[in-house]
Amino acid sequence: MSEDGCAIPHAFEALCTLMLPRGEIAANVPLLLIRLGGGMARNQHHATLGVVSFGLAVGTTSAVLVFFLGVMAAFFGWGAPLAAALSTLFIGFGPTFVGSIAGAVWAFVSGLIAGLLVAWFYNRFLLQRQLPIR
Repeated sequence: MSEDGCAIPHAFEALCTLMLPRGEIAANVPLLLIRLGGGMARNQHHATLGVVSFGLAVGTTSAVLVFFLGVMAAFFGWGAPLAAALSTLFIGFGPTFVGSIAGAVWAFVSGLIAGLLVAWFYNRFLLQRQLPIR
């Protein structure tokens, strides 16, 4: 907690002191962070992950990376051994433009599934940790 009684992390201290009156800080901080997309609504110390959002982010990132790997391997020969190894995992992927698109689709699907699982497990383990001990 800061000197002025603001009960939020240091990164948001200036925002807290500028936007909230001193008497309403403790009650309004979670609502303010939800509006800002801070994700700390349930607990100010541990934020849960959005499962679908995290899955889409991981899927999109892996698709873009695999697409660029295929394009670079096709036009410049960079990463050709890695592209050959990934072609054993992703059907249709190869160092061509069309193969890069096929690989990007497979990478998106596998990244989406991996991201969904990671976020789901993270949230479950976090909730288990927050349960009171009986």
